Amino acid sequence: MAAKRSQRKNVIAILGVALTRSMGMILAMGVSALMANRFGAGLTTDGFFFARRLAMGFSESAQRVTNTVLIPGLAAKLNDLDTSQAPQAWRRYLGRVLLFGLPATALAAVLAPQIVGITGPGFTPEGTELASHLLRILLFIIPLTIFKAVSGSLLNAGRVFAAPATLALLSRFLVVIALLFFVPPWSVDHLAWTMLTGAAIAAIILTAIARDQLPLMLAAEKKIETEVKGEPARLFWPGFLIFFTSQAFIWLEFGYASTLGSGAISEMEYGYRILAILPGVVSASMTTVMYTEFSHLAAQGQKQEMYRTLAQVTRGGLFFITPLIAFLAFQGENIAGVLLNHGAFQDSSTGVIGDVMMMMAFSAVGLYFSRIYVFGLYADESAPVLRMVLIIVGVTLATRLLFINLLIGSMGVAGIALARSISTLCRVLTVYLLLYLHWGKFIQRRDLAAMAGILLFSAAAMGSTALLDDWLGFTPDKSFIVRLIGLGVVGVVGFVIYFGLAYAFRLPEIKQVRRFLRKKVPGLG
Repeated sequence: MAAKRSQRKNVIAILGVALTRSMGMILAMGVSALMANRFGAGLTTDGFFFARRLAMGFSESAQRVTNTVLIPGLAAKLNDLDTSQAPQAWRRYLGRVLLFGLPATALAAVLAPQIVGITGPGFTPEGTELASHLLRILLFIIPLTIFKAVSGSLLNAGRVFAAPATLALLSRFLVVIALLFFVPPWSVDHLAWTMLTGAAIAAIILTAIARDQLPLMLAAEKKIETEVKGEPARLFWPGFLIFFTSQAFIWLEFGYASTLGSGAISEMEYGYRILAILPGVVSASMTTVMYTEFSHLAAQGQKQEMYRTLAQVTRGGLFFITPLIAFLAFQGENIAGVLLNHGAFQDSSTGVIGDVMMMMAFSAVGLYFSRIYVFGLYADESAPVLRMVLIIVGVTLATRLLFINLLIGSMGVAGIALARSISTLCRVLTVYLLLYLHWGKFIQRRDLAAMAGILLFSAAAMGSTALLDDWLGFTPDKSFIVRLIGLGVVGVVGFVIYFGLAYAFRLPEIKQVRRFLRKKVPGLG
């Protein structure tokens, strides 16, 4: 009974985070569409996206590292009989961010031209100057994000998920407002300052919320003598390597794209954002909540329950993420046309973005699997985490470099995207083999069969939507209204086919969906 209550709480928390992140998805799509409308795809957007990806990529990595490193230890401290440990640790971490983060950021800002010169060798002098200027502004988001992440980690460890997820939307919301009402005359320079302002406000508010919630979180957790030490040092380098190199690989791709001419970086960024944003809502919601659950299970010594939960979360996430990614991939050109092909945007970029989305599709699926299981690995103090992570990163880097160089000459930006998918497949296999060697048989055969079924049914169902486009005449050369209606029609057909296949082959997840609908929809048999 207690396990069922815990599962219900987790589901409610996941849905709450998903709802908040869905708002973030809408805002992010709004930013992409408005950027395309106001600026198109050229030198200005290349410089903005490049600087934004460098600064925000690092800040997102730093936030994830902070959460990865701190949540297990803070969860253990909230469970500890000594109630002074969690408050002391939280204040100590905040002080360290201010002491070391601000000077390091100031130094990086001074070196911005050198950073852009190394990471974007294909930029013209004008492009380098613009990207360097924007980078100097955006870099200061990094210490603010880490400061906010410390309080967010404390709240997540105490199972308070809404506030960190909601405040993460503030910068995007302010940028949308700026693009709607102030551009023009505002430029990308003003957008950078808007993002920085949003980050500062969010950091202040979340710290105040954490201070107020701390006594309630201490009172809510069951106090035990836990053997989990939860020292941040154990996970710092593994977390840093995973998340920083994930962003570094994107910077690497941008560096290659910068050699393909003006607009190539923007085309790749638009394709990546459209494909990854919606599945990212599900992925981030699941991992945000379940990493806390994994950490509490590990602190209580319930490893077998953790393995079972990992399999359930992986299957459940793939059940919803995979068909969504497949639909976005097969309908990439039409979706890009509907969202972006207006204002200053050029028709020629739409097809390129569609190719990028198709080639990058498996990467979005594979990263979810590897991310879930790497978080499970972090929660296990007996695992040689650093050694495993070094192997994972090494395989990913080697395969990414190899296939980019093999494919970029013949396929351009789409070749970079395909190289990412191939590299991700190698990453998934590496994660699975390493965990199998350490944990033994941690995924049952029925779970693997269900995951394979999800992949096959998604490809078949959403692949049929591409055939429907030609048959019904919903092609990229049609008007906006026709394409929009077409996306709705083929989307409904594709998901009906997918859920029909899942029902016919009795995937376990379809039973849970039916059970949920019976409870929520009166009279549904």
